[in-house]
Amino acid sequence: MVGPSMLLTSTSESCCFFLGALSDMPAVRAFALYAGMALAIDFVFQVTCFVSLLTLDSIRQAGNRLDVCCFMQGPKTDPIDVSDGVLYKFFKAIYVPFLMMKGVRAGVMVVFYAWLCASLVVVPRIGIGLDQELSMPEDSFVLKYFQAMNSYLSIGPPMYFVVKDGLNYSDTMTQNMICGGQHCNSDSLLTQVYVASKRPASSYIARPASSWLDDYIDWSTTTGCCKYFPNNMSFCPHDYNVDCNNCDIAQDKNTNRPIPMAFKKYLPFFLEDNPTESCAKAGHASYSSVS
Repeated sequence: MVGPSMLLTSTSESCCFFLGALSDMPAVRAFALYAGMALAIDFVFQVTCFVSLLTLDSIRQAGNRLDVCCFMQGPKTDPIDVSDGVLYKFFKAIYVPFLMMKGVRAGVMVVFYAWLCASLVVVPRIGIGLDQELSMPEDSFVLKYFQAMNSYLSIGPPMYFVVKDGLNYSDTMTQNMICGGQHCNSDSLLTQVYVASKRPASSYIARPASSWLDDYIDWSTTTGCCKYFPNNMSFCPHDYNVDCNNCDIAQDKNTNRPIPMAFKKYLPFFLEDNPTESCAKAGHASYSSVS
C-alpha cells in the first residue's frame, strides 16, 4: 500500500535535489547531486531488498509466528479486507513475482554484493574534510587565490632529520657522512634525502633538505661573510663595515673546509649572522635555535 507514496515522494525529492545541482557553488552542487542519487538508490533498495524481506515477514505472519521468536506460533486472527490500488496491483501481480524469480533474485544479490565490494574498495580513497575551493563560486576571487596557493605554494608540514649526539662535526669523515656538497659520500644523509625528494609520490618529500653543515661550509668559504671586532675578537655582522676585520679561517687544502679548530671557533659567528644578498647562507634566520 505504501509503494505509490514511496514512488511519488522519492521522485519529487530527488528532482528537488537535482534542481539544486544547477547552483554555481561547487559545494552546493556536489551536495545536491549526492543527495538526489542517495534518495534514488534508497528507493531502489526499498523496492528490492525491502520487498524481499517484507515477503518473508508476510510468510511468517501468515503462519501465525511471532516476529522475534519466529519458531513459535501465536493465536489466529481474522483477516481484514483492504481495497487494493492500481500501483499496488501492479507490484503484487507483476513486479513482485518477477523479482522473486530464481534468476532475478540471484542477479539482484550479485549486483548488490558487487556494489558493496566496490564501495569498500574506494573507502580508503575518500578524502577527509571539505576542499575549500568547493565552498565558493567559480568566478570568486578567493577561488583564484586558493588555486594559486595550490599551484605555487603547495607544500606539506615541515620534516626534520635529527642526528643523534656523539658526532664530531669538525671531523672531515663525519662531515662526509652527513653533508650533501662536494667531497661528500655518495650515501650521505643529505644525498639520500635528495634522492628521496626526486620520488615525492612514494617518499612524500617535496624538496631537498637544508643542512646547517653545508650552509656553514659555504658561509665560511665566502669572502666577507665572517667578521669580528679587532678590539675584543667578538662577532661582528658582515654588513657592519665600521671597525670590523674579515676572519682568517684556516681551510683544509684538499676539501676547502675549515680545519677542526677554525670550525669550532667560527660556528657561533655563523649562527649569529643574519643572511643578506651578499651572504645568503648566514645561519641566524634558519638555525638560531641550534644548541
